[in-house]
Amino acid sequence: MKKGGFEFSFTWIFSLLVGAAVIALAIYGVSKLIGTERTVQDTQMAQELQIILSPLHTSVESGNRPKTLTFPSETRMTVSCSSKQPFGEQRISIASRSALGEEWQSAGVENVIRGQYLFSEKILQGREIHVLVQPFFFPYKVTDSISIWSGDYCFVNPERNVEEILGGTGLNVTSIRMVDALSQCSRNSTRVCFVHSDGSTGSTQGCDTVVNTALQQVKKKGKIIYYEGSLLYGAIFSDPEVYECTVQRVMLKTQELAGIYAEKSNLLSGMSNGCSSALGSLVQGYQQTARINNSRELSRVEFAAAQLARQQQPLLCALWKERYL
Repeated sequence: MKKGGFEFSFTWIFSLLVGAAVIALAIYGVSKLIGTERTVQDTQMAQELQIILSPLHTSVESGNRPKTLTFPSETRMTVSCSSKQPFGEQRISIASRSALGEEWQSAGVENVIRGQYLFSEKILQGREIHVLVQPFFFPYKVTDSISIWSGDYCFVNPERNVEEILGGTGLNVTSIRMVDALSQCSRNSTRVCFVHSDGSTGSTQGCDTVVNTALQQVKKKGKIIYYEGSLLYGAIFSDPEVYECTVQRVMLKTQELAGIYAEKSNLLSGMSNGCSSALGSLVQGYQQTARINNSRELSRVEFAAAQLARQQQPLLCALWKERYL
C-alpha cells in the first residue's frame, strides 16, 4: 500500500511539474510573441511617422500652423542626429507603452531620415506630438524646419509674430499657452520666457527656457544656442545637442545650394540673350562663408546672406525667386 501510495503521489507531482512547465513555457512564448509584435508595430509606426512628415512642407508665401499627431497609445519617441557629410542624417525610433508584457520595452528599428530636418528633444513621450513646419531662407529657401514637441508649453511675453504663428485666432493649439506673466503658467508646463531689447519680462528666475530676442539666443539646460529666422522655433523646442547638429545639417544644404546657384550664374553669363546674373563669384564666396562650427556663427552668415539678397534685387535675371526673410 505504501508503495502504491508513493507511486500515486509521485505521478501526481510529476504531472503537476510537467503542467507547470508547459504553462510557464506557454506564458514565456506568448510574452515573447507579444514583445516581437510590439517591436514590429513600433518599427512600422516610426516608418509611418516619416511618411506623415514628408508632405508637411510650406509654400513660399507662408508657413504652416502647428499640427497634432495622435498615437494609439502612449508612445516614447527617440531622436538622434549626425552631421556627417554630405547632408547628415537623423534617426527616430519608437517604443509604445502596453499593459501586456513589459510596460516599456526596447524601441523598434530606427528609421533613418535624410530629407527632413527635425528639431526636437532627444526623447518625447505622450499620446500626442505637435509639429510646426516653417520655411528657412538664407537668403534663398534652404529647407523647411520641422519642430516637434510633446507636453504643455507656456510662452511668457512672446513676440507678436510668434504668438500669431503658435497661438493665432481660431487655432486649436492647446499645448501652448501665451501669457503676460510667469505666475500665469501651470506648474507642469515648460516655461519659455522672452526677453526683448527694451528689457521687458523682468526676472527670468523660474523659467525653463529664456529667449533673448535682441541677441537672438536661447538659453536652456545650462547651454546657450543661437538662431536666425525660423530657426527660433527649433531652438525653443530642441535639445541643444540635437539643435546644433541639425543646424549643421541645414548649413551643409545651404552650401550645396550655393554651389548650384553659382553654376547657374555662370551658365546665365555665357548665354547670348544678355541675361547675366553677375552673382557667380559672390555666391561662391557665400558658399565658403556658410561653413560654420556652431550656431554662434549664424549671425556672420546672416550678414552675408542679407548682402547677397540685396545684390540680387536690381538684377534682371534672378538666381532664386524666394523672398528673403
